[in-house]
Amino acid sequence: MSANLVKAGYGVIGFDIDAGRRQEAAGAGVEIAGSSAEVARAAGEVAVSVVRTWQDTQAAVFGPDGFAEGSRQGTVLLVMSTLDPSSMSRLAADLAGRGVTAVDAPVSGGRAGAENATLSIMASGPPTILERVRPILEAMGRNLYIVGERPGMGQAAKLANQLMLGINMLAAHEGLAIARRHGVDEEQLMELLSESTGGSWVTKNWDRVRSFWRHPESYNDLAIITKDLRSALLEGDEQGLSMPVTAVAFQRLRHVWEGER
Repeated sequence: MSANLVKAGYGVIGFDIDAGRRQEAAGAGVEIAGSSAEVARAAGEVAVSVVRTWQDTQAAVFGPDGFAEGSRQGTVLLVMSTLDPSSMSRLAADLAGRGVTAVDAPVSGGRAGAENATLSIMASGPPTILERVRPILEAMGRNLYIVGERPGMGQAAKLANQLMLGINMLAAHEGLAIARRHGVDEEQLMELLSESTGGSWVTKNWDRVRSFWRHPESYNDLAIITKDLRSALLEGDEQGLSMPVTAVAFQRLRHVWEGER
């Protein structure tokens, strides 16, 4: 994502705790900072946070040498990690007290989408701020959806996507179990599903989905999906929502393909 910002003509300064990723980013033209606070001091009007979990986000934003330590009045922070909506709302409120506007803009499309600038981005925040950052978001993604004016609404849209994806993955696995038992060819099944009512993004992109667990050293998509399902369940609990299908999908996806690697 940072490499695509460089390609679009932006001057990018970034930080990662992983030395290998810092080296890779430097090779793509990113200036490397020594901390998130240094990024905030040097970033000008807009900074981006894109890490794995809520705990990682807390550390990057509010931890020692974090973004908040170096932030200035009027800065915009694009939170492009997937978090639960309630946590995103609290983060935005905390930053607002420091004069920083937080916009949530989680993404869908995985590693390939990030590399090819074809991500789908689900953004929410004040309309005037969203218009200011639109060119930055469009440099990283192909499909930009403005889903609301309150921080957390973009996160809600992303979690809706993730839980539907996880449930469809589980449905595909159980459908395959029946077909395999009776000798139906897997590739032929996926082909016919692409033109049938049981088809989904999962069946249309079966080779990619299958690689999630067959090549875990190269793809961490399955870990990300289960992480996001956990966030969806936490949000459901906080909001008093009944989400039994998501709960089953979460439990099953953590173990269902272990024997097939």
